Amino acid sequence: MPKQHQRLGCIILAGGQGSRLRPLTSHCAKPAVAFAGHYRVIDFVLSNCINSGCDELWVLGQYQVDGLHHYLHQQWSKHRCPADIHLVKTRETKLKGTAGAVFQQLQQFEHSQATHLLVLSADHVYKMDFRQMLDFHLQREACMTIAAMPVPAELAPQFGVIAMDNQQRVTGFYEKPRLHHIQHLIDSNGMVLVSMGNYLFNRYCLFQSLQQDSKRMLSRHDFGHDIIPAMYPKEPVYVYDFSSNLVPGESQHYWRDVGTQDAFFQAHMDLLGPNPAVRLHNEHWPVFGKEPVAPSYFAGFSHSSIQDSLIGAGCELSAASIRHSVIGSHCRIHQGAELEDCVLMGQVEVGANSKLRNVIVTENCRIAEHSSIGFNARLDSQRYQRLPSGLVVVSSGQAGISSLNDLH
Repeated sequence: MPKQHQRLGCIILAGGQGSRLRPLTSHCAKPAVAFAGHYRVIDFVLSNCINSGCDELWVLGQYQVDGLHHYLHQQWSKHRCPADIHLVKTRETKLKGTAGAVFQQLQQFEHSQATHLLVLSADHVYKMDFRQMLDFHLQREACMTIAAMPVPAELAPQFGVIAMDNQQRVTGFYEKPRLHHIQHLIDSNGMVLVSMGNYLFNRYCLFQSLQQDSKRMLSRHDFGHDIIPAMYPKEPVYVYDFSSNLVPGESQHYWRDVGTQDAFFQAHMDLLGPNPAVRLHNEHWPVFGKEPVAPSYFAGFSHSSIQDSLIGAGCELSAASIRHSVIGSHCRIHQGAELEDCVLMGQVEVGANSKLRNVIVTENCRIAEHSSIGFNARLDSQRYQRLPSGLVVVSSGQAGISSLNDLH
């Protein structure tokens, strides 16, 4: 079939409950969590779809769907979006896995004109041109193509690990394996090849594999656990090298699963510096998000110190010191406050003369004056949520932290 007749549909799995991100996900689904000021996590995959020229988009939600629907309707309907976006609420059925969620909506997809369908996760931060992946898929005459990248072997239990031949055809797949099961796949640099959770299918191959899987009594109805292992021995399944994907305006490749608090924090830190790992302001491959509605205000600017930081819209800063931090929208930081290596999610007030280091503050929090967070491991563990990495997660109801309801 001629290349120009290939229609690409995108199925975005946005059903994650986000239990590992709590309390960040206490009041919203994981894909709707605020990110870097005026973005939401789901904005990255949606922007990739729009920038790649995808023809149709379906967002499959399950938890906190109303909030996600409101955000998509209010913000994404404003963008010049040539693709149709459909938000679909999946039901709780015996087919509970990721493949089961897609199988539920098979009738909708059958009415689509898409010749190829992408299945994508909504909780990854990255930039990718899916049309380049489609070109590879067509050249290989693949039934399914898996986007992949190398990671340190110690991270393998978090991913699906892939074995392939010298033609990049999949010869083995190990979903979240123990390390001793994949020793033979660790390269000389201590890396293994893992699935990014981005799958491209021929329309017929996807439908057939989902229908067959729905009849398997012992299946978890999951792409990693069931669909891929059942498909690659019988059908041409190939690996697409993410490092070969060249996105205009970006100098390096970047992808991060932000499903844990540490990963979420590190993804924010990756936005900082003179050469950030991913550029939010890239006119050639933009990340669309919530439109800023108010300018930031700097009171006593001559006495303030702001270094290597991102400041969201509508913030009010009064003679504060902010270093290597991401400040979400509509935050108030009072005189004498000092922040270093911090992420404020938005609608946060930091009291005068407070000191924060290596901290995430969830939305709608007021931090009392003269607070000190991130400097004493014992006290932090007693008062807040302190991770083994040393990262402190602060939310309302903890010591010295009240709920903030008057910032909009």
